[in-house]
Amino acid sequence: MAKSNPLISVIMPAYNVEQYILNSIRSVQAQTYTNWELIIVDDCSTDGTWGVIQYESAHDARIRLFRMSANHHAGPCRNKAMQEAKGRFYAFLDSDDIWEPTKLERQLDFMLTNGYAFTFTAYDVIDVKGISRNLTIHVPSSIDYAGYLHNTIIGCLTVMVDVSQTGPFVQQDLKSAEEMTGWLQILKSGINAYGLDEVLSHYRERSGSLTHNKLQAAFRLFKVYRLEGLSWSQTLGCWLSYAYNAIHKRIK
Repeated sequence: MAKSNPLISVIMPAYNVEQYILNSIRSVQAQTYTNWELIIVDDCSTDGTWGVIQYESAHDARIRLFRMSANHHAGPCRNKAMQEAKGRFYAFLDSDDIWEPTKLERQLDFMLTNGYAFTFTAYDVIDVKGISRNLTIHVPSSIDYAGYLHNTIIGCLTVMVDVSQTGPFVQQDLKSAEEMTGWLQILKSGINAYGLDEVLSHYRERSGSLTHNKLQAAFRLFKVYRLEGLSWSQTLGCWLSYAYNAIHKRIK
């Protein structure tokens, strides 16, 4: 159990996830660590997502809802949630992914025990029905700015950040890989990310999701690298390393 009881703000963007978001919310409510708030920002969903989260919020005061005035992407939704967050710690969960019940407790204890500001964990991959695909993404003990440029191993659904140490940060408005810009902002300041190699989260791979198209997502990384001010030769080198590591983590 964690040595103190800080508030954790769970950051969740949502867009047209009516069939998945309830499972995501339930996985937060099932946490053994209970001092959390769940901030859901709806990105102008056109299905029944808004109705689902309105009902859940009405029955759990820890759930806070916001809605974007126009459709953007996950990055601006997470930025809005972080602006509204009251916790010292931020944890990130997309609205189709799920957590193990001990996720917050284990990771918070890991951070408080070691004084870490930025952590991430191992996770596994499930299909649209929530069935395991027998694929686990293991993580290194730590990664720095240069290392992350070459190996995008940090799963957004696994991240926890101590904002009292990192200060505020934002994610750029990109179609995918927008979370990278936030992690790079922290890492560039000299703070390393530390890995807890335990499967505490489950990433749902959907055929219609933006990240499912790995080729398109890979090319969008070029934009991230260029936003970081990398030269074309540096960009190419980082992209080739990314491609190797992306393949390696799925076949090992």
